[in-house]
Amino acid sequence: MANRLELVEKYLASLRPAGGGAATPQADLLAEDAGMESLNFTLSGRNAVLERMTGTDSGKIFREVTWSKPEPFGPSGEQVRIIGRTASGMGTALVFHFKGDTISLIQHQAITGGARPPTELKLPPEVKELVNHALATNHPIAVAHTDESGQPVMSFRGSTQVFSDDQLAIWVRHSDGRFIQSIQKNPKLALVYRDNDKKATYMFQGRARVVNDPNIRKQVYDNSPEPERKHDFALLGTPVIIDLDSVEGFAGLGPNGPINPIRMQRGASSR
Repeated sequence: MANRLELVEKYLASLRPAGGGAATPQADLLAEDAGMESLNFTLSGRNAVLERMTGTDSGKIFREVTWSKPEPFGPSGEQVRIIGRTASGMGTALVFHFKGDTISLIQHQAITGGARPPTELKLPPEVKELVNHALATNHPIAVAHTDESGQPVMSFRGSTQVFSDDQLAIWVRHSDGRFIQSIQKNPKLALVYRDNDKKATYMFQGRARVVNDPNIRKQVYDNSPEPERKHDFALLGTPVIIDLDSVEGFAGLGPNGPINPIRMQRGASSR
């Protein structure tokens, strides 16, 4: 096992530039048919693995982290695990598999690090676009609230839409239903958007309130998707405005972790 631990350290060290020059990866430490696996990709062949781990962008994480000591891993201890982190806490975990004296497979798991400092709550254009087209793209937004007894309840709300830079809105078809009664007792809501293909995930928290202004009624109803309007052509519903307190999420998952992550909070200073 000592040889395998040393082999991993030697291979990872060869990915870093030395003496101000270019890196000289030790390709001979990889089996010719070596592979690499991550949540979002599978690579086959030594050249493909080297390209990923030495690329200008894709290889950056492997050059910049500080590696822990490698350790035996797996049920029989035949694999080797090593963890690398940047100063911010982000990084990568790698599990190495072997064929004889060469690396046959590298499994890569991104480490996202600790919570980033919150920024001013202002919905980005791309998030607004996702919310406003959630129903049309088959990614309906789920809303969680608590009923009159305090029991958590979840439902899909196809009319969810952006109302302003820091507000969402919902057209609720039953203006005297249990949802309205519940938010009048406890206005706190949580909402989630998820695109499982892209792994885009956004979570919203805020406070809901019924608004009876006729102009707002018209705006929220008119901006609801057509299927939602058809469910209430008689205009029996009511608009609910959600004053957001926090928004957190990312546009997808790449080989090195979340893509364009955001963490916004009402009252946070602009950065």
